[in-house]
Amino acid sequence: MVVYYAALGHAAIVRQPGREPQPAVIRGDQDYHVMPEEMLLWSLIYGHICHTKELNEIYDKESAAIAAGGRSVLSFKECLSRLLQRRLIMSGSGYSGEAALYELLCNTVLIPIHISPLQKLTGFFHLTFFKRYPLRITIHLFDRQKFSQDERCVWQLINRYRLSTAEVIAELISPTDKKAALMAGSSFDNNSAAAFTSLKNRALVAAANLYNRRLLILDIL
Repeated sequence: MVVYYAALGHAAIVRQPGREPQPAVIRGDQDYHVMPEEMLLWSLIYGHICHTKELNEIYDKESAAIAAGGRSVLSFKECLSRLLQRRLIMSGSGYSGEAALYELLCNTVLIPIHISPLQKLTGFFHLTFFKRYPLRITIHLFDRQKFSQDERCVWQLINRYRLSTAEVIAELISPTDKKAALMAGSSFDNNSAAAFTSLKNRALVAAANLYNRRLLILDIL
């Protein structure tokens, strides 16, 4: 069984009068305050579709720094469970990577991220002159995004409409393929089935690539 995880929403520091700034995850119009280890695990998943073993190993290593402060730290399973229950991350499982990816993404809304030229310029100066990042790295902030044909189709759709991944797939599949899909129980031939599955998987991979490149935010329907 293949299991994948993805993070929902985006991170922020929430400031309230008379209180210390608190890390939070913003999903929809609501902010969710999180503990340091929850933010750690959420951050490991954000922009990176990953599986349990990979997450567990990195979390155990990184959470040691939190534990060094003298406070008890949630175990990986406890932290993962809390984030799943609060719907700050989602999981998808299946007997193949494609099935797990579809279950993970099909009920999420794809929200594009746009960075203004001013934000890029601010980030360039901060990383170059304060963080001392090499120029060859920070200059990439100004690179034009390069999309594959499938990624460009998904990107154009989600910039026009608020769509779930399932709706994006439906929009990208031609009327002929949709009609063939409805005939799956009767005269749906192998070639049509293969073409339909291929188009669906291409759309899924394109959406996953945009998420992994941190060009979009996932939210729930």
